[in-house]
Amino acid sequence: MKKNSIHSFHYYSIEPNKQNESNKVIIIYHGWGGSAHGYRDLAEGFKVIIPEIVYHDTRHPLADPFEPKNVQAYFWETIMIT
Repeated sequence: MKKNSIHSFHYYSIEPNKQNESNKVIIIYHGWGGSAHGYRDLAEGFKVIIPEIVYHDTRHPLADPFEPKNVQAYFWETIMIT
């Protein structure tokens, strides 16, 4: 899994193994409280792009994203910013 950036947009990419190479691309927007690193296995034969979502991974992650105060304060901001 490789971390990439285009200006302020950060994302991870996973290239298919050469044996099953395809020109198809899967873009995954992972769920609240998830991590881009949980999707490595999906690269089997496909290029996978996973945006790095604000308040996840290395972008100021929340200690407990499911704490009701965190959900209320950050959920929609995360959707709108990312």
